[in-house]
Amino acid sequence: MCPLCLQTPLRFYYREFGIVEIPIRRGTIWATCDRKVKWFPLFRLAVAKWKEIMLKRKKLLGIIIILLMYVGTWIDGSISLNQNLRQKAEASYRKAEQINRESVAAERHTGREPFLIPLHEGGPITSEWCVPLLPSVLLRQWESSIGPLGGGGGSEIVFCYVFGSTKPYSFGGWRN
Repeated sequence: MCPLCLQTPLRFYYREFGIVEIPIRRGTIWATCDRKVKWFPLFRLAVAKWKEIMLKRKKLLGIIIILLMYVGTWIDGSISLNQNLRQKAEASYRKAEQINRESVAAERHTGREPFLIPLHEGGPITSEWCVPLLPSVLLRQWESSIGPLGGGGGSEIVFCYVFGSTKPYSFGGWRN
């Protein structure tokens, strides 16, 4: 610990001087070692050590930013795509209910048995999971069912961005 600035100094081995400690205080550099120190090589050494430390920090900052982009893509994609899937399934369920009501009303006059679309009790069933492949790119697998005979699902690659998403490639889809 440096008694002048109360900071832990930079410690490293320098061939000419042995172990050198360099505390940095208000832009000036003090050095403590057992021999007389020339400032120019010591300053060069301090700058090199400082650049090494900053390079490590930049790499760490870059890794943290990329990880945050992955997590943001995952969370945003999961929430927004799940809401979209749920809204589409609700719309299909409401449309099937309306068709059933119209079918009952139309067949009431003829006396025949109406054709009804079988629906799940309590609304549609949806399921989805997604995994980020790259920042802003998700692999998504989804399933949706409004009844035993009406459903769909599949896998797709989705580009997520701030104001929406785009599905450029779908594979393994099914629809009833």
